[in-house]
Amino acid sequence: MRIIKKPVITEKSLSKYADEHKVTFEVALNADKISASKSLERIFGVKVLEAKVSSRLGKTKYNRLTRRASRQSDKKIMIFKLDDASKIDLFEIKND
Repeated sequence: MRIIKKPVITEKSLSKYADEHKVTFEVALNADKISASKSLERIFGVKVLEAKVSSRLGKTKYNRLTRRASRQSDKKIMIFKLDDASKIDLFEIKND
């Protein structure tokens, strides 16, 4: 089972990386802080100092033509504070 699903790359997450050295990832719903931190350290070879969790419930969307409701999946987002010596190239802003 994959604990780390994908990085969340938005303007806000890129500015957090530049200012506070924090990275944002979407993780599995049953992941906890310790297992997600160890998985991130193993995958990217970085040192995680702290982790914060945010759970987002999926929205319910209605199709007005078929009158059916569908529900989007739930998400769990974690923000990891990295050591100053650690770097992840996904969040680096390249200036040409």
